[in-house]
Amino acid sequence: MSDAVALGWRQFRLERKQFWRNPTAAFFDFLLPVVFLLIIGSLTPASDRDIIIPGIAGMNVMASTFNAIAMNMTFRREQGLLKRMRGTPMPTGAYLGGRTFDVVLTRQPLAYLHQSLDEALARFPERRLLGDFRAPEDLVAAEAEALAAADRIITPHAEIARRFGKRAVLLPWLLPRTERVSPCGTSGTIAFPGPAAARKGAYEVREAARALGLTVLLIGKSLEGPDFWEGIPTRRSDDDWLSEEIGAVVQPAVVEDQPRALLRAIAAGLPVIATAACGLGDAYPDVTTIPALDAAALVDALRDRL
Repeated sequence: MSDAVALGWRQFRLERKQFWRNPTAAFFDFLLPVVFLLIIGSLTPASDRDIIIPGIAGMNVMASTFNAIAMNMTFRREQGLLKRMRGTPMPTGAYLGGRTFDVVLTRQPLAYLHQSLDEALARFPERRLLGDFRAPEDLVAAEAEALAAADRIITPHAEIARRFGKRAVLLPWLLPRTERVSPCGTSGTIAFPGPAAARKGAYEVREAARALGLTVLLIGKSLEGPDFWEGIPTRRSDDDWLSEEIGAVVQPAVVEDQPRALLRAIAAGLPVIATAACGLGDAYPDVTTIPALDAAALVDALRDRL
């Protein structure tokens, strides 16, 4: 086993030398993405850079890893290099080990998403939208195989990092630039990023609002039907929804991979009540974490905050 590891390390060093000594590969895979990032970043309005620049960076990382590895391995197969490698003392695992890859993951693996939604649907079969999202099984299997083979899982999502343990590299969330507000501790209004669907905790928000007599500021779309909020005071928000009248921002989601509204609330100084599925972790003192599908826990957290 130690010989295979040593050979794999040597192959890794060789692959890196070949990359940097190839001007074409170094330019298109390293320098050109940086140039694009600088050009597009300079042309993008400051208010949109928090979204555009990470997206471009992520696209460049994926293009320089998944695409480059797949194309390079195909070229080597066509040139007969892989067949020649089979005639050397180097094990196949050591050769492939020298070409390790990382995965930048911003949502839970599909297998876990299916499991979470299936368990929630089994508890609440009347919430039919919990059964809407399901990916093809071959895609789920392919993703699981790729994640198992990855050297590291890089993510800002705390729950994803916890799932992958020592292989995870946890990045800090980038908080957007926004003006801070002074929340009213006695406010009777809560903001719900949504969208208003069972997987985002809409039923728990509705039950808590009814129990405490709260007004719900709806930020996302309503997917549960026009009568879902009947009997609950609600208001629709615009893009500039952060204000002092909001007592707390709540997102008791079953699955959540893009907590942008919650990050805006944190940056503005508003209290946030969310589940671990939102991936915020314990880095923010104004965030209260509650279990998913637990309306009573949400009611208790709101009583403490309002």
